[in-house]
Amino acid sequence: MQSKPLTRPGGLPLRSWVAILSLVASLLNVVTATDIMNEWWLYGALFFLIAGFEAFYMFILLFAPWQYDDTGAQRPALESQGLVFYVLGILGLGVTIALYIATRTTGLPFVGSSAQAFHIIRPLDLLTRAVEVILIGLLALLIQRRRQVEV
Repeated sequence: MQSKPLTRPGGLPLRSWVAILSLVASLLNVVTATDIMNEWWLYGALFFLIAGFEAFYMFILLFAPWQYDDTGAQRPALESQGLVFYVLGILGLGVTIALYIATRTTGLPFVGSSAQAFHIIRPLDLLTRAVEVILIGLLALLIQRRRQVEV
């Protein structure tokens, strides 16, 4: 049985919205990384790495490699696949948010020139984390809908 893509009425598939927001989070992290480079180069590099993963994740979601078999033919039940990618996205974003909270509350122990020091909370940081929280919610929604399709 072939399922229809999970969409909002009159809109893009939900997975496409998640991909777009992943790109937005990636771009916001690039801007954040340039500011953080002044604090310590490794923190900046970490945020560039996070931005790279979020951009890569966008491409994974857009091209959805789980939709194709070894010969390149499209598999049936398109939206019933991809659970692993959705869960990995939630875990990766969760680690990013946890790292941000740690650096703004207790500091990271034994890491960096300002180990265990608190870092400034900037509006751009909060916007970036808000986008990542929304991404987690949308990925959870994709997982929930995937389970409804299987039932």
